[in-house]
Amino acid sequence: MNNKEVIVNQVEEKTRNVVLNGGIVHANVHHHEVLDKNVFRDQKFDILVSIFCLEGACSTYDEYVKAFNNIILLIRPGGCLILGSVIEDTTYNSGITKIGNPKIFSVLYLSEKQIFNCIEATGLFDMSTIRKYSLESVMFLMVVKKGL
Repeated sequence: MNNKEVIVNQVEEKTRNVVLNGGIVHANVHHHEVLDKNVFRDQKFDILVSIFCLEGACSTYDEYVKAFNNIILLIRPGGCLILGSVIEDTTYNSGITKIGNPKIFSVLYLSEKQIFNCIEATGLFDMSTIRKYSLESVMFLMVVKKGL
């Protein structure tokens, strides 16, 4: 295994542990202070996971970019962003309700290129660390924030 694969494996393991230990919190991506300051007081995190959040919370690409820039402030230098996005679609079907109806959510239409451009435009991420996994109209990626 090369060094990058070792780092990716370490980040994946850390992520599993955070989720298993209740590391999921409420956030408002439209506010510069995404998390409640009374609880988190300028805390930075090793891993930030956002799955189908930004494209569901934003109605324009400009809103998406602002929200993205808000959430990345929460990641410490050397920390990791894991982003799951619906790409090239305006809806996402997340399954079936208990009564048999589809769970369909409206999302902002985004291309893979727009998402990558948004990440790269910040200048805060080491783009050589990006790992992408795609499934039909869904893309997951992981990227490391540059250190100090």
